[in-house]
Amino acid sequence: MNKPIAVHCHNDFGLATANTLAAYEAGATALSVSVNGLGERCGNAALEEVALALYCLYGVELDLDFKKLIKLSDKVAEITGLKPWPLKPVVGSHAFTHESGIHVAAVFENPFTYEPYSPRLLGIDRSIKFGKHSGTKAIIRALKNFGIELSVEEARKVLEEVKRLERVRGCLDLDDVKEIALKVRSGR
Repeated sequence: MNKPIAVHCHNDFGLATANTLAAYEAGATALSVSVNGLGERCGNAALEEVALALYCLYGVELDLDFKKLIKLSDKVAEITGLKPWPLKPVVGSHAFTHESGIHVAAVFENPFTYEPYSPRLLGIDRSIKFGKHSGTKAIIRALKNFGIELSVEEARKVLEEVKRLERVRGCLDLDDVKEIALKVRSGR
């Protein structure tokens, strides 16, 4: 007897998405998910995580506009008052944010080093931040993309100022770093 198999996983051990994907691999065809993983107790398998995994890891074509997932997540958060954790996969506000010098430099060379799929799939851009974890290589590489060539010594001066400002106002974005670099180059 060939009957469809459905799966409905809770996230009590943080494995709802993994268990849902394991069930898919074992032949389940009805996968129960919820936006942002909302559900009783610890929640359920998250729609956005399962959908991206099916598409990116298993090559499953879905009738889903991935670019609408973040707006959907935001709307559900607004209605429920339950905002996703910033580090949550796919829809968390830090999902595509990089600050560490090694990460930033690598992501400019090959984004797939630290991003398993492009943020463009979701209709967003990655966010590069600069602060106490930044390094000269990341600054040189980031600014090179904008036609600003720095020597290692200039990058060190920029980094010193970035770290000084970060202690006062938190991480800086690329526009802040460009402004600092232009001041360093002009000798101000």
